[in-house]
Amino acid sequence: MNRFDMSFKNKRVRMYFATVIPLIIVAIIMYIFLPYELQLVPTSLLIVGIAAYFIRVLVDKKKQRNG
Repeated sequence: MNRFDMSFKNKRVRMYFATVIPLIIVAIIMYIFLPYELQLVPTSLLIVGIAAYFIRVLVDKKKQRNG
């Protein structure tokens, strides 16, 4: 099994920091300012964002195998 390089030279790490970290910051701000009834919105935003990140990783893996 290959080792995972946890540095900014790794494309997946850069992609993670570019997509998920801003989503976490936005979700925290939304938790602070939204009323209790709308607390589901930031949680849903995080779930959709993380799912999109993993889908993109899978598509990139598939591209590398085929191309």
